[in-house]
Amino acid sequence: MPGSIFLVDDELHVAQILGRRLEREGYTIATARDGVEAFDRIVETQPDIIISDLQMPRLDGLGLAEKLKAEPSTAAIPIVMLTSRGHRADDATVERTNIIRLVAKPFSSHEMVKIVAEVFAGLGADSAEAA
Repeated sequence: MPGSIFLVDDELHVAQILGRRLEREGYTIATARDGVEAFDRIVETQPDIIISDLQMPRLDGLGLAEKLKAEPSTAAIPIVMLTSRGHRADDATVERTNIIRLVAKPFSSHEMVKIVAEVFAGLGADSAEAA
């Protein structure tokens, strides 16, 4: 059963292409161009997962992930972080956030659909285990 995804990327073409592809799979998509724009909207909309670029102006993906983890209402939302080849988030930073997957750019939309499905399957397994 598709859910909601908040997509944060300053590269408009990436957000448009990936957003359209995920919408065709039945997901509800909201977008923002950087972490500053995204934060309040994520708190307000409470998406099921977040896909965020690592490198963005004003507030990068790691800064956004840290702010979301510190906010009780968004602390458990899983984040898939998009990185440029050669750029990595260090393990200590990832542990301070809710980043569950790092995906190197370029990636295929097919690959991202598969990753999103895996994340949603994991969310379903978590709620089934809690029941």
